[in-house]
Amino acid sequence: MRGGGCWLPLSVLFAAVTTTSMLTVPFAAVAERTPDLSSFVVDSVRTAHPPPIDASIDHPVWRTAAHVALTWNVDFRRPASEQTDAYLLTDGKYLYATFVARQKATLLVTQRTNGSAVNNDDWVAIFLWPSGVNGFRYMFKCNAIGVCDQTSSENNDFAPIWKAAGRVLTDGFVVSMRIPLDVLRGDRRDQWRVQFARQVNRTGDDTPVWAHAAGMDDEGQAEFSGYLNGMRSLGASLRSRARLAIYGLAAAASRGTGGNTSRIGADFAIPITPTASVIGAVHPDYSNVELDQQTISPTEFRRQFREVRPFFTQGASFYNKFTAIDDPGNIILYTPGIPTPAVGLAVEGTQGDYGLAAFNASSSTRTDAAQTASWSSADKVYSAAFQRVTVSFPGFVDRALAGSVRVDNQRNAYAYADVGTDAGTNVLNPTEANWEEIGAAHHGPTSFLGAALRKIGAYYNPMDGFVAHPDIAGWAANGEQDVLPHFGPILFVALQSSIDRYHDAKGNLDQADQNLSLLVQTRSQFSFSVSSGSSFLLSSTGVGGLFDQNGLTVGYRSQSTTPTSLTYNVGRFGNGYLRSWARLASFQTGPRGAVSFEVDNTNLATDDGQTQKQSLERAAYAYQFGPQASLAIGVRRIIGVSPPVFVGPVYVQASNVSVALHDRVGRDDVYVVYGDANALNTPPQLLLKWIHYFGAEKGT
Repeated sequence: MRGGGCWLPLSVLFAAVTTTSMLTVPFAAVAERTPDLSSFVVDSVRTAHPPPIDASIDHPVWRTAAHVALTWNVDFRRPASEQTDAYLLTDGKYLYATFVARQKATLLVTQRTNGSAVNNDDWVAIFLWPSGVNGFRYMFKCNAIGVCDQTSSENNDFAPIWKAAGRVLTDGFVVSMRIPLDVLRGDRRDQWRVQFARQVNRTGDDTPVWAHAAGMDDEGQAEFSGYLNGMRSLGASLRSRARLAIYGLAAAASRGTGGNTSRIGADFAIPITPTASVIGAVHPDYSNVELDQQTISPTEFRRQFREVRPFFTQGASFYNKFTAIDDPGNIILYTPGIPTPAVGLAVEGTQGDYGLAAFNASSSTRTDAAQTASWSSADKVYSAAFQRVTVSFPGFVDRALAGSVRVDNQRNAYAYADVGTDAGTNVLNPTEANWEEIGAAHHGPTSFLGAALRKIGAYYNPMDGFVAHPDIAGWAANGEQDVLPHFGPILFVALQSSIDRYHDAKGNLDQADQNLSLLVQTRSQFSFSVSSGSSFLLSSTGVGGLFDQNGLTVGYRSQSTTPTSLTYNVGRFGNGYLRSWARLASFQTGPRGAVSFEVDNTNLATDDGQTQKQSLERAAYAYQFGPQASLAIGVRRIIGVSPPVFVGPVYVQASNVSVALHDRVGRDDVYVVYGDANALNTPPQLLLKWIHYFGAEKGT
């Protein structure tokens, strides 16, 4: 598969068929009738005698509960193969839900600590939209033993105290939940939207849901959820409470890193309407040091990193509501690029079909601000968004604006248009500081065909944004076709392809990509993928390079918390020929522990006869004490020269050791951390952080 080989014509052909097929779909298809979900309606049943949370439906009160059956496999678009029943009650203060899940395969239960890793186990979940499809979404999810996770579109740090229990049966499991209604925000309507869902991760071939219709992609789509009647005067009508989080941070460090220090700060939220709040941070807490994002994976573009700072993550869902087909890397607001401010103030919320948000993050030397407004019709067919981002400090200013419109028939087609502009100190030619894009797609249950025309000017590069490659104008297309066998060892086969061609303002070809990949997932949790293609990139200085990595990956349990994989890539990379390996092995050590090892290598043979090598070695251990407490230990080393892209080689020799202990006790979070998992080298520091939440609960 060297240099793309015979795969390149297949890639171009597949993408060409993608583009042609999409463009022949009449635009009128977008206006087709929206999904009919009138048969998925359930009435809330009130009780004066709350049921026990004991992972059972034996209590007599459950005989009066509302009942639904999860009969549709949303991932594979066919009837569910496993039986799942859900029951619902309320006493006006709590919502009670119990799931009875039958399962022929052995249960997958690895998590003993609450958090997002529950998603990798077999789980059941309830989704709630108290303000309808354009309001906040809440999700409550549990694995088979009652270890849980929760999310909210209002705040990425949503973590109220709630109760659940799980019990393993000989043929499945039972989970009971008690969800406090006063942590949900709504507009006092009588009819909520609701969805019941389940995931069988052990086999990967069953994702049962209750409500469903043609065009549905996953269980979390409000427009494909059912209806829950009789909710007026419950939960959403309760008065929202203000929240104050006081934290203390103590750091013991060497003299070379600043010596001993301590500080105190606060985060607060004050409701101004039932669905909107003013949010602020004074001396914000930015001591999150538990996420390791270091990598040596070769790329010809600037790397993107995940935001972890609470002030920015809590309102992230309001921003960057733009559609992009075959996105080349264009984000108008990229908060990881914003330096740590001393003070932050934000307004975030929804009002009917509108979403509104704004923030101002400032220090003594710099101010970063953003405002956004979005609208969507009640049936999600039409939507629009506007966003403004500004940066200012002495001698510098940057102002970026962007808008978007989209029409989506919620069945099989959508079209969109995006426009943006950048202005300020760095914009020397305003006529080359624009972003213009239109695109459309047609998709079916197992296929996707899309294409876009896009132009990004040479001076469109917002200071607080992320533009991987300015000065491009051209077209892009991508497609996917899935094959879903009902029987046999193969779970699914996915064929994906993309192609693009862009020119700069002088008419030179400055980016050209074509890629083809094939993924095979088996029922035994093994996966195999091959990829091929080539990429040409011309830098702003006129230096060009070819990047045609072709590779093979073999994985086992790749979607679990303990994945194992082996990846090999080979091909041209800029000024040489690159071979790279990525090896990952992870496994459980008892019911509460897990170990992972990673060894990655890059080996570049340059055209002038040099050899440049780099390696990353990483080991980690995690232990789950219980639902609220966990320990993580990590060791990492990076050494060597990374494959250069249009710059000279840079030698790196760095090592890192980190230890993080977290425990949550009621309304208190306690962290004890040594080092910084995300730092290139270990900062010799010991951090002790304590947070107490007054008023409303964490993230509510």
